[in-house]
Amino acid sequence: MSISSIIDIDDETRQLVLSSGEIVELRFEDDSVAVYVENNEVGRLCFRAYEVPVNNHEETYYHMTHAFIEGGGGKYKYQGIGTEAFRLFRECTGAEVTFSENDGIQKEDGSHLTGDAPRFVEKLKGMMARGEI
Repeated sequence: MSISSIIDIDDETRQLVLSSGEIVELRFEDDSVAVYVENNEVGRLCFRAYEVPVNNHEETYYHMTHAFIEGGGGKYKYQGIGTEAFRLFRECTGAEVTFSENDGIQKEDGSHLTGDAPRFVEKLKGMMARGEI
């Protein structure tokens, strides 16, 4: 499976049509993007907002605390869905995003990189550096 088309429903909702014909819906919800298939949540990317002083004002940054697409027995992994969910989050917030280091330590906010997360985070960092997201 892979994403065959992307449909913007509104500013905070996007549908991904997979090559299998399944429709995956991404919904921006507060500080996260939820991933749904047939109104069942199969994943979510979660972020924590924080303020950074810049000159005479503060800018909002977000730290990714959790990212998972485990529903459906993991069949929605490696399809680009997580990347599109991240893209939607960036488009909705317009903010910079930071990530935990891959040091095996769970942070106070619960964030840590396990399983596929280190590879996913490196992919996102690369895309951000190239201006693709």
